[in-house]
Order: sequence, then C-alpha cells, then structure tokens
Amino acid sequence: MSEYDQAVQYEDGIVWLEDPEGFYYVRETIELMHFRRRQPPWRGRDGRLVGYSVLTLTAPSTFPGMFLRRLFWLKDYDRDSGDPIYSRGAPCEAVDPRHVKPGVQSQGPDRWEGAAED
Repeated sequence: MSEYDQAVQYEDGIVWLEDPEGFYYVRETIELMHFRRRQPPWRGRDGRLVGYSVLTLTAPSTFPGMFLRRLFWLKDYDRDSGDPIYSRGAPCEAVDPRHVKPGVQSQGPDRWEGAAED
C-alpha cells in the first residue's frame, strides 16, 4: 500500500480553513503528524495552510505515535495571489479543491491550461 493510500484510508473528514470554492487549485502534501484530528502547526513554513484531513479515532499509526495526513496549502505566488507565477497551468502537487473528499484520491485541476480568469 502506498503512502498516499495509507493517508486517505482512515480519513474522517476534510477541514477547510478558507473557502475552497475560491481557489483554482490547492497544493496537496502528505505529512507525518503526532495527532489524528487537531489542526497541524504551520508556523515557519512557506505559504499558508488552507485545509487538512482529520482521521478516524481508530486510524493506526504509521510510526509509533505518528499518523499520515493530507495538508492543503498555497504559496504566496499561487493563482489566488495578486501577482501569480501560475497564471496558466499549476504546480505538480496541485489538486482541484472542488473534488477533494475524505478517503478519496485527489484529482488534478481539470482546467490545467486555463487562464486565471477561467
């Protein structure tokens, strides 16, 4: 089983800190956390956290006391910023926030090459 499959298998929900409908894409990464459900710390990182997965209480640890979870975030120069680098296309870790569901593999934006106004 892949790391990604392990991360989504025990998801109980997705918490959005910002409305995902306003984003063309969000970046998705899988990270080890010390807890299943709390909001992950984000200080000192590049960009901003816009969402994260929460796990079931029965989710097993990957390593002692560590759990794989999905994080959704944006860099300061992503499409929603005032001066985006990605006015066309998207970064490799981009997923379409409209299709993010707990326990389901994310999909890349179906509008990869569209302009920011699309």
